[in-house]
Amino acid sequence: MEVMTCGGLIFNKCSKYKVFVKNTSSSSLSHPYSMESRLAAELVHFLVTVIEELITCGLSHSYTNGGSQNDKGLVIGLWNPAKFFTYTHVPEDSTSSFQYRTHLFQSSSAEIKSLASDPKNAVIFAYIGDSIYMYKNFSIWQNKSSSISLLYKGISSSFGKIAFDYVSNNIYWCDPLLQWIAMKPAYNLNHTIYKVILQKDLNYPEGLALDPVNRFMFFSDNGPNPRIERVSLDGQDRETIVFVGLIKVIALSVDISNKKLYWTDYGKHTMEVSNYDGSSRRVIKLINFGFMADLVYYQGILHLVSSRQKGVYGFNVISGLQLYGRTLNFGQPYAIAVYDAETVRTYKDPCNTMACGQLCINAKSGPRCLCAEGFKLASDGRNCAGYNDCQNVYLSTIHDK
Repeated sequence: MEVMTCGGLIFNKCSKYKVFVKNTSSSSLSHPYSMESRLAAELVHFLVTVIEELITCGLSHSYTNGGSQNDKGLVIGLWNPAKFFTYTHVPEDSTSSFQYRTHLFQSSSAEIKSLASDPKNAVIFAYIGDSIYMYKNFSIWQNKSSSISLLYKGISSSFGKIAFDYVSNNIYWCDPLLQWIAMKPAYNLNHTIYKVILQKDLNYPEGLALDPVNRFMFFSDNGPNPRIERVSLDGQDRETIVFVGLIKVIALSVDISNKKLYWTDYGKHTMEVSNYDGSSRRVIKLINFGFMADLVYYQGILHLVSSRQKGVYGFNVISGLQLYGRTLNFGQPYAIAVYDAETVRTYKDPCNTMACGQLCINAKSGPRCLCAEGFKLASDGRNCAGYNDCQNVYLSTIHDK
């Protein structure tokens, strides 16, 4: 059980505002009133203290070392001006609460192209411009971050998506113009530690979705022969699963429990679904929202954003019925992510047993150590060695034991 403290109060992070104990001095018990009066007085004093501490410490919806099981919502990336827009609950239909918060960027011209979330660590990952950033200590309710870190810089000018492996804590991205898919440890701020895991026979990779539990990656290649492919998280075991009747698939999402793959085809104006192997494919709905920039699956609903219509919409994945639609008058939405700590807290990372020097991927065959670009795996299968042309010497990285 995870707890957090503030001013002597101890809170259960898995239960909203639940207080377990308050340290009180022995002198507070030596009160001249009756037992009942003393207890009542202590209770009132205690509740007042709780409220004061909550206000002072900002614990109502802000967390210092991870998300809350009760912190759920949608995070949307807007352009013109650039901002994070969050719904403080995940909408289910038109009667849902659409309370929201906004957080303006310092640069109003920033282009938020893709989002991914790690609520268990209170983090939002954002692909902005040519870089991937990590927003730490993020809160759906306050919609702000106490610090921002640059993870990677140098993505070509395009609309490739990012995705987060919440089991092994790796971030993946598509680079359509460089024609590759790459990854890096999400919490390693060394920009040079990244790995291109897929490049052969790629034309224009854009859409990206991960199933870290079943160890699959899905991506769309919008080249001359558009297709959707499935590979293991290390880029191996590659298989084309959909290759007929596609024009331009920009966004993908997965239902891990039922092993379903969802996508929007911008060229056909369709929202579609298939099994993980491409079978049982069907059109969920024909939609005409212009540029369908992004979508995300969550508990039987597909949430979609349209930059042209400046809207966010929810659709039932079985019937295609539109459950809600909201116009966003604050900017153009290009990215959307679900923020729900409850769905990612129960998985153990197999890479914790590997002690890899640079990178670890939970591949189909199990956890596997890899090395960043410019390095090769050493003979021990864990550490990495590279060649420095400037100094004409070999370099190595050794994992600290």
